[in-house]
This record gives sequence, structure tokens and C-alpha cells, in this order.
Amino acid sequence: MKFKYYIISLFFSLFCILLAGIFIAPYGLSFKGEEQSFNEATMLISSPNRGERKIKLETGLRSYWLSCYGLDDLCKMENINKRFPITNAKILLLNPNETNFLNGVLVSYYKNDIFIQTKK
Repeated sequence: MKFKYYIISLFFSLFCILLAGIFIAPYGLSFKGEEQSFNEATMLISSPNRGERKIKLETGLRSYWLSCYGLDDLCKMENINKRFPITNAKILLLNPNETNFLNGVLVSYYKNDIFIQTKK
């Protein structure tokens, strides 16, 4: 009787490992992003659709669209369509050459000499 429960638990353990492999396989285990740093930038919080919020980071000649993921305090309703000057910004981009679409995450930055980092 005791041996039966070991076999059942072993079966469910292997089944869970198999499911984890199935769900991880499409995404891969390595993120091929590139981290970029900027000394000075301007950040604009925009909301093109109801409920969708994103950050436009303008750094001299280039601009990047970034996700509000982990920056819930920054992407509040009262900050929409406001520009913030920031320094020492670090972003993680999926594709550094593509700047028209949402393709990155803001990792950390300084605003008024206060260090702010993503929560997630």
C-alpha cells in the first residue's frame, strides 16, 4: 500500500516537470535583451488607449517606447502626458534597432537625485 503512494507521487512529480518544460520551451531560458544606459533623457508617460500606458524615453536623437511594468507609481493617471527630465537611465531592450514599438523596460533612473528602480 505504501509503495502505491510513492508511485503516484513520482508520477505527479514527473508530470509537473513535463508541464514546466512545455511552458518554458517556447520562451527559451535566455533573454536576448541588451541593456543601454543614458546620462540624460526625457520621459513622457502616455496613454494611447484606455487602460494602456507606456513610457516614451527621448534620448537626444532617438526615442524608445518602454513598458510601465514595475513602475505603477510612475504611470498613475495624474502623470499622463507629463514630461520628466531624468538622469542615468538604464533600459533593457529586446531589439535595440526597433524604436517604433513597445520593446523594452525601464530598469532604473535618477529623478531629482532620487534613485528609482523597477519593483518587479
